Amino acid sequence: MKGYISLEGLIIICVLFLIFVVFSIGLIQNQSHISRTRDLIDMKSSCDRLSNEINSLYVLGSGSESKLIIGNEIFISDRSLHSGDILCDTCCNLSSTYTNISGIIKLRNDNGNIILEVIS
Repeated sequence: MKGYISLEGLIIICVLFLIFVVFSIGLIQNQSHISRTRDLIDMKSSCDRLSNEINSLYVLGSGSESKLIIGNEIFISDRSLHSGDILCDTCCNLSSTYTNISGIIKLRNDNGNIILEVIS
C-alpha cells in the first residue's frame, strides 16, 4: 500500500490548507488597510506642514519668506487646505486659489497676504 494516503491524512491536509488561506486573506486585508492609513497620515502631515508654515509667516509679519517641499497634492482656497480627504485650516487669507500644489513652494508675506509660488 505504498503511495496511498488515508482519508484522515487528506482531511488533515485540507484543514491545514483552509487555515492557511483564511490567514492569508486576513493579512492581505490588513496590508491594504495599513497602506491606506499610511497615505492618510502622509496627506495630513503635508497639509499640517503647509498650514503651520502659512501661520508662521503671518505671525512673522510683512516681508517674511519661506520655502517648503510638499510631497502630496494640496488644494488651497481662502482659509482652507485640502489634501485628499484631509482638511487643514489657516489663520489668514491666501492671495488666491491654487489646485494640486506639490513640489517646492515659495511662500511670502506681503502686508498680511500670504503669496504662494510653485517653483517646481
